Amino acid sequence: MLKEFDILFGGIRKPRLGNSQLLQKAYANGWTLGSTDRNLNFSIPAVRQWYSEQQLHYHKDGVTFYWNDEGETELFTFYQWNVAQVATLQQFDPNLRFFSINRAFTPGMARLGASIWTGDVPASWDNLKGASGYV
Repeated sequence: MLKEFDILFGGIRKPRLGNSQLLQKAYANGWTLGSTDRNLNFSIPAVRQWYSEQQLHYHKDGVTFYWNDEGETELFTFYQWNVAQVATLQQFDPNLRFFSINRAFTPGMARLGASIWTGDVPASWDNLKGASGYV
């Protein structure tokens, strides 16, 4: 329950590793989408479990939701990525409600508490007109 001065704090996440030591571990375990790819393969249950454990500290540090970006590598990435994040929240506090905002969306994500944003759309009237379908 939020108190008078509490704020919601979102953590922006990407589905890849930048840390060399963690990346070597992922390569050794076959956890990436390819032998030289930095993107995690979230279809592997061990990857989801490991990822969930690695990000647990974010909730302890105050993150209340995730803003997931750049996960359009495989169809399953955004869904399985959110499944891992739900598991993290359940480890932290099973009574909290999960929420994430994602740059892409696949069937089943809404039941997790995931939503979508439009990505990096240029701010212009022409783009707004095109997005509405009235071109």
